[in-house]
Amino acid sequence: MDDEKIDFWMCSCCGNAFDGDQEQPVNIIGNELFECALCNVVNAERELMETN
Repeated sequence: MDDEKIDFWMCSCCGNAFDGDQEQPVNIIGNELFECALCNVVNAERELMETN
């Protein structure tokens, strides 16, 4: 799925919808489960804070 472009998608975390021509998901969690760049950063920071 690395070469496949997604037309329209919705972040599974925040629920924001995106146009695939302007932004592609950062993480493809599973079939039809996507994560946007902002949620990816926020979740990584949250995990970092929980481990410290």
